[in-house]
Amino acid sequence: MSLISRPLLSQWPSRDHSFTANAKGQLLDAVRRKFLQATALGVGGVALSSCGGGQSGDVSAGTPAQAGAQTLAAAAAALTTGQWGTWTVSHSFDPDPEGSGDTIFSYTQRAIWDAGRRVLQFWGGVHGNGGTNTMWLVTYDEASNSWSSPFPAGGDPSFEHGYYNAAVNPNTGEVYTRLAFGDTTIRVFDQSRRQFTSTFGPPPMSLNYSNPLEWHPNLNGGSLVCGGVDGLYRRSGSAWARLTGNGAIGDQGPVSAYNHMDGCVYMGGGSGVGSGNLWRVNADGSITSCAYPSGWTLATWDASSNPNTAMLLDGSPGARMVAISKGRSIREYDHATDSWSDVVATVPSTVDTGPSDGGNWIACSVLAYDCIVFFKLASATSVSTTAHVWKR
Repeated sequence: MSLISRPLLSQWPSRDHSFTANAKGQLLDAVRRKFLQATALGVGGVALSSCGGGQSGDVSAGTPAQAGAQTLAAAAAALTTGQWGTWTVSHSFDPDPEGSGDTIFSYTQRAIWDAGRRVLQFWGGVHGNGGTNTMWLVTYDEASNSWSSPFPAGGDPSFEHGYYNAAVNPNTGEVYTRLAFGDTTIRVFDQSRRQFTSTFGPPPMSLNYSNPLEWHPNLNGGSLVCGGVDGLYRRSGSAWARLTGNGAIGDQGPVSAYNHMDGCVYMGGGSGVGSGNLWRVNADGSITSCAYPSGWTLATWDASSNPNTAMLLDGSPGARMVAISKGRSIREYDHATDSWSDVVATVPSTVDTGPSDGGNWIACSVLAYDCIVFFKLASATSVSTTAHVWKR
């Protein structure tokens, strides 16, 4: 059976090869997207076996192509575009270090990749019925294939969550964090010293428990961006400056991502006042309204959220930014046409098995290997040592 279906072949140009470099890029992107869909559906439209049993109507990603690799590098190297695999992390950690009855995976779907140090930073908090409920910073080190012990970060003893309230400067390694409830101050974590070393105030705007933070490497030589119902702000030197335009985002659970394909930061979504918007922060500091994924809500989710509630996650210079829903569907954003694709892949159902509906897994885009990785709970007191990877 041919590896290229007829619909894909029909997109190749005729004998007139005078099309532009931009058209070539669009053509190659179309081929890559067709390949992703072919991988998900099975070559020639024959469905592959699902990962643990796909839901009816799912675009199944099929059985992970490589299972049991010993490192992320090995797992990613064994995969081709659109394939899923797994690798074994050296050890687990307790996602409920305070015995609260909740885990730090709640209300926090994304982790952030530090390309300079090749580590993944995860900022999470708990909201349980027992013990103290505060924030924790956990680091996965790719070189040693291991997790650090969760670092206590304080906060409101009644409840805390991570949301998108953390960002990393890949040049310095500084991790910028904000509590959801305990304090509005932004605290700076020094990775080399493994401690918080400084603080600064938030933007002069109405603040809620979730005001996303995102590092923009191309804005003013590198700037921290923060958003809320009053608009979007960037940290300029030792002060905050409001970006021009409206830029209002939802005051409850909005999301953000840096898109490597166009070098811009995206913020929006959430619920409440300002919801339903998606904004692009350009390198010159201007902001642009962007298409919102039809039928989906960009927001942090919980057990009661609709399956079409979706996180926002970076891609790479060669792979598009994505939205990944609670229902495990993946859609891509095309910045050139300002449009969202249909579902191109489905997260394996095995990723979402665990004790907490809406809080079983977290994801992170790893630029070094052009992939997205997923870590899941094994139980309420243990993170699984089997991690999943989707090759872009």
